[in-house]
Amino acid sequence: MDKSVVRVLFIGESERGFSLLLQRLEEQGCSCKFVSSYAEGVRLFADQPFDLVLSSGQPGIRALFPAVISSSASLFCSHAIEDSCLWLPVIVHGDECLGKPPLRPREFAETLKRMVDEIRLLVHNRAAAATN
Repeated sequence: MDKSVVRVLFIGESERGFSLLLQRLEEQGCSCKFVSSYAEGVRLFADQPFDLVLSSGQPGIRALFPAVISSSASLFCSHAIEDSCLWLPVIVHGDECLGKPPLRPREFAETLKRMVDEIRLLVHNRAAAATN
């Protein structure tokens, strides 16, 4: 896997629930994987690092905390409300942030875009520093 690619792990009951988000991130050049349980997510995260983990909010999310907190990854969890959803920041850049305000879909899309850009810049800067 190309180290400059932003790696995103989706965890939920169905990949279909993430289809729009998955499409947008892939269009931005992200490498996306989907698993249907937190146990699978923990195993996959142990095998390969991810930059972003996006969950549909099913029970058991705390199983991911040790792996994500010990990395520089960010974890967000969606919660359905009426005909939309809210995205809760759970861990951002390895720091737990439960209790932060939830993000509406548009705010979340902007946050994701900014995070993808930041991760790419960080990877680029590390690569440039390694060659000097």
